[in-house]
Amino acid sequence: MSFINLFHFSSLILYKVSKIVKYIIFAVLVLIAPFVVLLNVIFAGLIDAIQRVLFLFLGVYGSGVDIATNPFLSAGMLFSLSIVIIAISWLFLRRIEAK
Repeated sequence: MSFINLFHFSSLILYKVSKIVKYIIFAVLVLIAPFVVLLNVIFAGLIDAIQRVLFLFLGVYGSGVDIATNPFLSAGMLFSLSIVIIAISWLFLRRIEAK
């Protein structure tokens, strides 16, 4: 459900913006990975912190030997992400007229 809401939100954004803004969005998405690698060189451990947050969406928490999994954590994280995306989409749809 989270991925469906995320793609729906993306299509809402790309539907309403101009062609130049679409190219800017795509360029930013392409340049995120090199930017994160550059920030990891500057600030040590940035990629590890990002991985820990993304692992929470999979229900994996802890580090080293104390790694544990919890499906309820994963369901809660994805559900909260869905609620946030739905709320932002709803607010965005109220501002524009969907055709």
